[in-house]
Amino acid sequence: MADTGGGADAARAERLWANMAADDRPARPVLDRRRIVEAAVRIADAEGLAAVTMRRVAAELGSSPMALYRHVGGKEDLPQLMLDAVLGEVELIEPTGDWRADLRLLSARRRAVLLAHTWLSGVFGAHPPFGPHATDFIECELACLDHLKAGPDTVRGIVGAVDVLVTGSVMREMAERETLRGTGVSRPDAVDAARPYLEKVAESGRYPHFTKIMLAAPTDYGHTDDDEDAAFLGVLDCLLDGLEARLSRSGPAAR
Repeated sequence: MADTGGGADAARAERLWANMAADDRPARPVLDRRRIVEAAVRIADAEGLAAVTMRRVAAELGSSPMALYRHVGGKEDLPQLMLDAVLGEVELIEPTGDWRADLRLLSARRRAVLLAHTWLSGVFGAHPPFGPHATDFIECELACLDHLKAGPDTVRGIVGAVDVLVTGSVMREMAERETLRGTGVSRPDAVDAARPYLEKVAESGRYPHFTKIMLAAPTDYGHTDDDEDAAFLGVLDCLLDGLEARLSRSGPAAR
């Protein structure tokens, strides 16, 4: 019996529906620098900076290590890109005209973001932060000071002093957290364990100033993250007091 075309119609239908089924499959996300850096940050958050290798990031993305090199120069470039990506998490502000309040809020937000990524302790200092997000942050800081009409040296001094305080505070807290994580001891337990020794220091009479000042805090001070936040803001306020006093002494000529 002659073929009336049914076989050809069936073949066309099969191709049609097969192609539609293929189109319905979710497409693999396009590999780009942003996805690579985001994957690297996820790995570092979960496993530490040492776990971030091109092979590990490629596996996270379902790609090959060689494909990553088309978007990232190499593993040595990743930490700088990761740092800049983290700085992009800081919520910037619109300057209000109150430079102290603006810098205080911006610094607190930056500190909170940095502390959420403890692996950054291995990146600070090795990579000057001049990526796009870092530059956005610096621009916001400078905008907060713009109405002062201070000279460039004065403005750089204010921004530099605040940034050093934030970075130093974060580095100290990161080091403490990493040390405690390695021992499995909580911060309250560590403070409690040190108390008998500190009591002996006080009883010795050899350190009256240390005893009067450093051991005069409430017994629960320093146990919680809220205590650390309050302590940081207290020190920041001291710094801002000093900067404000210096601006007042400088007078209009320095502005």
